[in-house]
Amino acid sequence: SFPMAGNDKSNIGAVSVDAGGLVNKLAFSKGMLWSTYSVETECLLDGTAGQILAMEALPPLDFVEGKCGSTGTGGSDGSRNTITLIALSSDRSSFAVSVEPKVSVLHRWARPTAERIDPTVFDRCEQSTQASSNYASTYASSYVSSCASSYLSTSTYASTAADPKQVSLGQPTPLPFLPCLSWGWALVSGGGNSVTPILARAWGSCLQFLRASFPDSDGAPDDGAINWPAFGLHDEFNAPSPVVALNWLGKRSLVYLTITNEFTIVDTVIMTMQENLDFSSMNLVYAEFALSRPTTSTRGPGSNICTTFMNSIRSSDDRLMVLCQEEVKQITVLGMRQQIASLEEGGQWLEALALAL
Repeated sequence: SFPMAGNDKSNIGAVSVDAGGLVNKLAFSKGMLWSTYSVETECLLDGTAGQILAMEALPPLDFVEGKCGSTGTGGSDGSRNTITLIALSSDRSSFAVSVEPKVSVLHRWARPTAERIDPTVFDRCEQSTQASSNYASTYASSYVSSCASSYLSTSTYASTAADPKQVSLGQPTPLPFLPCLSWGWALVSGGGNSVTPILARAWGSCLQFLRASFPDSDGAPDDGAINWPAFGLHDEFNAPSPVVALNWLGKRSLVYLTITNEFTIVDTVIMTMQENLDFSSMNLVYAEFALSRPTTSTRGPGSNICTTFMNSIRSSDDRLMVLCQEEVKQITVLGMRQQIASLEEGGQWLEALALAL
């Protein structure tokens, strides 16, 4: 869902995707009489791009400013506040699409090469056995079970009874990797305190960042003119193993979970790893996704079924919420003083002194 253009906050919109790749924009408006809603439908993608494997909406800038305090934006603030962006990904490309103030496909982003998605593509026999074994276990681990990290704080939010379900891949076969998308208002190197929309995409082992740059507005624009953003590759790197989920955590941190149960935090301003944790003991909730076109390397019944963890990890108020099968975990990034205090409480005095210096 997303807010509609204009000052009427009662009007909202949504984007729907069906199994055939048809993407529609739904605009809901509230009538004057009887408080009833009407809906208008507009096509974003007609299905020719193929099945949509991932979708993500950019949160409104005023929502980010309200949660994180006032932040500079640079460029055309009017365009940033009126243009609503979403990202869609098929099995061939990703798309940056404007849904407000009007529908427009702004950028097509081709998928990485096969070697970037899966570096072991030429030596899969030995690697696939280990990958399948790791994949068969449910993902993630609880930080509260270990004091190894001083950078993160994890707490249990709630607990419910659940019947854990194990992922089973059968024989070790090449795994079809689904794309993972995450929009964020992020800081960039040399940009000061200004935030800019950046789309993070993980496809297999390849992580890439697409930056949306809004033009500077010198004076009032012409009536009806829209300052559309320009898109360009901001940065990229390869993870040690395929990524199954990723999400922004604040304005300068990206977290991702790999197929080998590694939970990693990256500082996206200086592009360095901040923390790496073992998440192998936490039973993360997952969903099964049916591909309309099974990969040629898979065989047998159910070979078109993929597993996704993207809906199990979400960020809110600089917190990461991780949905487990029996509880919800909350992960937050600690500030400098909190990190030092955490090290002191754990008896790691030398590490605390080194961090303070």
